[in-house]
Amino acid sequence: MSAIAVTLFLGGYWLPFIPESTLEFVGPIILIGKVFFLVFLMIWFRWTFPRFREDQLQTLAWKILIPLALANIAITATLKVVL
Repeated sequence: MSAIAVTLFLGGYWLPFIPESTLEFVGPIILIGKVFFLVFLMIWFRWTFPRFREDQLQTLAWKILIPLALANIAITATLKVVL
């Protein structure tokens, strides 16, 4: 999952200010470094933040997320018609 995220969102093996000729040799090391960094972040977030119980997630969804989504749809539809 981290390798796909690095490839799609973080530029894969590319880094700024590094010439293309050196990326052939250093590119795989950069890609693996970015993957390890994302794996570290995922593990760190999972261990740091507490998990929600199922009833807490349902409460969050019904009281906050669904009204926000409906408001987002209404605002977007209004702006599409007006603008």
